[in-house]
Amino acid sequence: MSKILLLIMKLNLLPSLIFGSKYKKIKSNFFSENLNVFFTFINVNKEKIQFYSNKGTLPNDITSLTDFKNSFDLIDKEIALTNFNKLLNKNLSGSALCTTGGTSGKPMKIYLPKTRYKNEFGALHALWSKIGYNFDIRAVVRNEKVEGNSFKVNLITKEVIFDGFRSDDEYLKFIYETMKKYNIKFFHGYTSNAERFFTYLLKNKLDTSFMKGIITSSENLYLHQIELFEKVKHIKHMNFYGHSEKLLLGGWCTEGNCYHFYNSYGYTELLDEDGVDITEEGEIGELVGSTNYNHFMPLFRYKTGDFAIKGKKKCPGCGFEGLSVSKILGRWHGERVYNSDNTFVTTTALNLHSHHYDAVDGLQYYQPEKGVLEIRVIPNSSFSNHIENELYQLVKSKLNSDSIIHLVKVTEIERKANGKYLLLISEIK
Repeated sequence: MSKILLLIMKLNLLPSLIFGSKYKKIKSNFFSENLNVFFTFINVNKEKIQFYSNKGTLPNDITSLTDFKNSFDLIDKEIALTNFNKLLNKNLSGSALCTTGGTSGKPMKIYLPKTRYKNEFGALHALWSKIGYNFDIRAVVRNEKVEGNSFKVNLITKEVIFDGFRSDDEYLKFIYETMKKYNIKFFHGYTSNAERFFTYLLKNKLDTSFMKGIITSSENLYLHQIELFEKVKHIKHMNFYGHSEKLLLGGWCTEGNCYHFYNSYGYTELLDEDGVDITEEGEIGELVGSTNYNHFMPLFRYKTGDFAIKGKKKCPGCGFEGLSVSKILGRWHGERVYNSDNTFVTTTALNLHSHHYDAVDGLQYYQPEKGVLEIRVIPNSSFSNHIENELYQLVKSKLNSDSIIHLVKVTEIERKANGKYLLLISEIK
């Protein structure tokens, strides 16, 4: 990176000059709970969208959450795609058609504002400020491919972008040396990329004193990863949950060990299979989101397909009193490992001991059919026959006795086309 590029990024101190007053307003109000903004948005849009106006049961004005929940049915991807044209505000211009990757089947399509980055960065920069982020330069390791030992630079967003598909020690060393050379204090990546990078730093006892924060997202966060990031005590970690439809946003609270969902971004519900609010701590529900800024294709009460465990009503760490969840399970059904008799265990039940994770540089489960499981590991110098047998027996003990288990040593972990890591790859539909 040239000195000129570095200087330009360092001089880029005021994001509100780049992203505008809307960004500034969203960032400053992010932690404020103001449902009146949400109700106003609904009332402005409910008569303009054919899908909602056809219902004929909407009150003149939505003024409470009870009004809202009684007036709008739950929808999902299938309903949204079937009624795609009816969900559009065709009188507006300035939108872009976006397609989500999805985990299976037909991808979701949605029109989003071309200026959505103002909402996104306003909300994210506010959320990241909880770990000291103040529009600093970030080292980003996500879904970009970069040729050779190099990186890309985004001067506007202040990102130094590395190849998210490489995890060999040589390239990890290059990322580290670049961060140290240019005093880049924040690492931002898929959770698995951050795990691999900080495992490398700790294993090689490299200096991390110049770093301030780890920002992760887009993948499930596992206990062994939390424990790993806690080993670099001076570096704060922020994991956040969002999704491509831009309806809800949750951020990890290290004081309370849970995610908080902020309604300034979009209204979030946690519902059981009957569409009823989850109220008891520890119960599992589906995350449901509603936009409060997408006038082009407003989705209300959209079922994300992601599941989470209800947290405390009031966060014991920071005092937050909105929706908190202790764990996001993601595509819950996709985290099931099946026995031959159709019973199953979740990958959470297969959680290993810390010394097992210390002995591998990557781990993944692959299930080609019910009753068969392949454990893929990237062994490191701490891996031994004893560790291998322990790991095998631990997993075997969680499944039925007739299950066939193979432990396979690999050099790379399989990823999705966008670079995301999956703990379990299952061929079972």
